[in-house]
Amino acid sequence: LASLLPTLDEVTTKTPAPTATLTPMIARPAAAVARIFYDALDDNSSGWTLRKTEVGSAAFANGWLVFTVSAPYTSLSSTLPNDFPSDIYIEVTAQTMLCGAGVDTFGIIFRNRGDHSYRFAVTCRGQLRMERYTGNTLDGASGWQATLGLLQGAPATNQISVLLQGSNFRFFVNGAEVFSTHDPV
Repeated sequence: LASLLPTLDEVTTKTPAPTATLTPMIARPAAAVARIFYDALDDNSSGWTLRKTEVGSAAFANGWLVFTVSAPYTSLSSTLPNDFPSDIYIEVTAQTMLCGAGVDTFGIIFRNRGDHSYRFAVTCRGQLRMERYTGNTLDGASGWQATLGLLQGAPATNQISVLLQGSNFRFFVNGAEVFSTHDPV
C-alpha cells in the first residue's frame, strides 16, 4: 500500500496538537498478523486517484506510484477507494529521488473518511509527525520529531508504517517504532 506526499501546503493549525512520546521498538508489531490488502503497483487496478496538473502529477511507472511536483508548497496525494478497517497496520516503502531544502514531505494518509483524515508525515531531512485534517485544513498535529532511523535526503528508500488501534496510533520507520500518540478525535 503506498500513499506518498512530496510537499505540504501552507496551512493554519486550529486546535491543539495531540501529544506524542518516543518509544523505541524493533520489529513489526504483533498486531500486524494477516495481510488484507497488497498492491504491487503494476497498474491501477486498485483504483488509486491519479491526477496531472500544471504543478504536479501522480502516475504509475515501473512498479511505483510516482509523484512529481514542480512548485514549492504544493501538496499532491493519491488515495484508494477501498474502505479498510479502522484498526489496521499500514506499511509503505517510500523512495525519494529528489529532495528540496529539507521541506519536502511524504507520508501515509489514513482513516480518510469524508472530510476528515490523518497523515503520518515524514520530511526528507528526517523529521516526523502525525497530522489531523478537516478537508484541506490542518486542524491538529504533533510536534516535529527527529529520528535517526530514517535514511535522509535522496536517493533514499525507507519503510514507513502505522499501527491504528482505536484512538492509539503507533508509528514506525524501517521496522523501529519512532513514536506513538493518542488522539480522541
